Amino acid sequence: MFIATSEGAGLSLSPTANPQPSRASIVDRAVRTLRAPDPTANRLSFLALPTRRQIAYRFYPHQCPGYTLKSAGLHFMHAILQTTFSTLIILQFLVVTLHDWLNIPGWTHGRQVQAAIGRRKFVLATLANSIFPGLAVAFIFLYKGGHNPSFVLNYWVLYCAVTALSAVMMWYVPYFLGTDTKTKRLYADMYAGTKQVLPPRGDNPRPNLLHLYFHALFLVTLCLAVALRVS
Repeated sequence: MFIATSEGAGLSLSPTANPQPSRASIVDRAVRTLRAPDPTANRLSFLALPTRRQIAYRFYPHQCPGYTLKSAGLHFMHAILQTTFSTLIILQFLVVTLHDWLNIPGWTHGRQVQAAIGRRKFVLATLANSIFPGLAVAFIFLYKGGHNPSFVLNYWVLYCAVTALSAVMMWYVPYFLGTDTKTKRLYADMYAGTKQVLPPRGDNPRPNLLHLYFHALFLVTLCLAVALRVS
C-alpha cells in the first residue's frame, strides 16, 4: 500500500510503515489470548490446555509448515481423548474412594459395609484404595497443559488394567464360578437390599447395578488410557 507525499511542486508515492504481522506473532497472540487468566473461561483448562503447536495447527493451518489434514486431525483427537480420560479418571477416583461412605437406599449401603468388615478395617481399606487412583489424578494436574511423559501414560494403562482385572476377580469369578461360604455371607451382608439386574446363580455373589456402572467406567477408562498411550 502507498501514500501520497508532497516534494516541492509535485507528488510522489511512498510505501506505508505498516508491515504484515509475521506468522510467529499471530500464533503468539493467539496463545496469549487463549491462555488468558480468565477464571470463568479456563475453569477446566487443566484437563487439556492446548499447546502452542496445537493452537497454530487449529487456527492457522495454512501458516504451519508440514501441515496436513491428517496431522491436524490427530492433534484434535488426542486433545479430545485427554479431556475425556481426565474427566473420567477423576470420577473414577471419587467413586472408588467415596461410594462405600454413602447411604443411598437401593444403591449403596455404607453402614452395612462398615458393619460387615469393621470400622477400622473399613477406614484402612479406603485409604489403601485411594492411593493408586489418587496418583493417576495427581499426574493430570502435575502435567497439565504439557506433554505427558511415557511413564505417566504407562502408569495410567497399568492402573486402569489392574482396576478392571480386580473387578473381574472380585465380582465375576465368584458370580460365575462360586466361592466359599464365608465370602458369600460377607457379600450378602454388605450388599443386601441393593438393586440387582443380573440373574441369580444359586447363592453366588453377583454385582449389583451400581457396581455394573462402575465396571463400565473402568472399562472405558482402560480403553482411553490405551488409546492415549498408542497415540
